[in-house]
Amino acid sequence: MFLDRLEALQDITVSNNPEAKKTHLKALDDRFWYLREYAVKKCKNLLTEYNQDLYTKLKQLLKNDPSSKVRRAALEALVKYYYNEPDAKQLFLEAFNDSSFRVLSMAIVGLYKTDRDLGMAYASKYENYKNSEIISTLSELYSYDGDPSKINFYRTAFQRAGSYEKYTLASHYADYLKIQKPDFVLKNLDLLQAVAKDQSAWWVRLGGILGLNNLKSSFEETNKLYEDELKKLKATEPAALEYRQKIEDNNKVVERITQILEELKQTETNTMLKILMEYNNADLEIETEEE
Repeated sequence: MFLDRLEALQDITVSNNPEAKKTHLKALDDRFWYLREYAVKKCKNLLTEYNQDLYTKLKQLLKNDPSSKVRRAALEALVKYYYNEPDAKQLFLEAFNDSSFRVLSMAIVGLYKTDRDLGMAYASKYENYKNSEIISTLSELYSYDGDPSKINFYRTAFQRAGSYEKYTLASHYADYLKIQKPDFVLKNLDLLQAVAKDQSAWWVRLGGILGLNNLKSSFEETNKLYEDELKKLKATEPAALEYRQKIEDNNKVVERITQILEELKQTETNTMLKILMEYNNADLEIETEEE
């Protein structure tokens, strides 16, 4: 019975049939939490015809649904589709009173999206929490905000993280470094280097290696853009001098990461990781498992 209803809901949520959309909207009240959650996650299909009805229903689910997974899904939809509503900021602030870390972590994202400074202030209050949901949310949030002062958060997070958390942290941290100045990056490559040397599992080291490769590629691509701009300028122009300096600074990062990867390759025992470092394939996707 449940599987039949799930299969029907999967068809309904991708249909443009008016009756199907009505049924989709009703599914937000289904007695099974999983079906409510699924209906919420697929609610984009309802935005055109039922925008306000959906908005009202999502707010109700956020406040009253007994399942934290449904409340989280409802809040995520509100953050994604309704963050510009006049009462959105207040909704996200109230969500901090929820008992679930799932909801709390998304409240941080929502508040940041409506008010960057207030969102960062609230986020900082949770930096010492050891909950993996919170840590992952903060590490991702800081990775695209780029506040240099958050380096201490990352250092503490890596110290406390288990194997699975380190893999995700490495990805977020690499993104964080991509938008920092070269001298800052050079001083703080040690965290990725440490993950790439981690002996707990090969796939943890993979996270560090991918982070280093992606970071290296980012600085290389930026230099290509600078070189293209440089070609448009006369050698004596002040802008040309600035671009040359930027290229030189970025090259220092590229050279240091290349050196680190070469050192890692000499000590790595896993054949697959050695091949990855040999070919510098930052896009390689591997299903992880313990050694």
